[in-house]
Amino acid sequence: MVLRSFVVSVFGLAAASACAILSPVSARGDGWDPQGLAAFEAFAFSEGEKFQTDALLVIADGKTVIERYGRGYHSTMPHYGWSLAKSVSMAILGAAEADGFVRRDDAVSKWVPEAAGTAWDRIQLRHLVSMSSGSLWREGYETSPFDSHVVSALYRTAASRDFGLLPIRLGKFVAPPGERFNYASGDTNLMMRALRNALGTKYESFPWDRIFLPLGAKSFVMERDQSGTFVGSSYIVATARDFAKFGELFLAGGVANGKQILPKEWVA
Repeated sequence: MVLRSFVVSVFGLAAASACAILSPVSARGDGWDPQGLAAFEAFAFSEGEKFQTDALLVIADGKTVIERYGRGYHSTMPHYGWSLAKSVSMAILGAAEADGFVRRDDAVSKWVPEAAGTAWDRIQLRHLVSMSSGSLWREGYETSPFDSHVVSALYRTAASRDFGLLPIRLGKFVAPPGERFNYASGDTNLMMRALRNALGTKYESFPWDRIFLPLGAKSFVMERDQSGTFVGSSYIVATARDFAKFGELFLAGGVANGKQILPKEWVA
């Protein structure tokens, strides 16, 4: 089979439930191995495994190859995307740069006054989007929840009041900016805090005006921390179909419905 551009949206949780095909599978004679697709679909929805799938959607060359739901989900029911939010936040920054609100080489302290006079002065927005700020950030979940910065940020009252400022409060670094990748929700949320100040009154509707509505993806919801900043690292909700539209945006070089939504250079 020739490998082509395609989008796969998969969502799942940990409990078992019955599954149902809600729409017919199409395009199976269009260069795909029917037995391979059937095996993949069966694996995704197999009962008794360590995972259970709520939604499986595969789109290739603009055609739906597989669309199947389980555990009571269906095509119009939104699902948490969790860290898919990070990719959406990155796209929001790209749109904001294209519109002249920010530059990727802006210092974090230009847009977050609380960072001024700290080690964050030397860190740029580009370092936040690539998670290379060099900050000491612990992303652990199940193994050490009481030692996890992200668990504190999402679920402990003090930090959740203003998730974006937590990395500045921690103030510890293990590498110079741009030198080391460290998966850090804190970097993404500090970036969203910077965008909030840079976009001003446009911040409230910017993700919808610039990305979601031009995509025709109306189901997207982005939750906020108590200060009103979008929790850009997680807490994003949409249908599998709308998440797939977002994926297709990147396959198409930032173009959707005939419009250049994101710059080709940013997508690249």
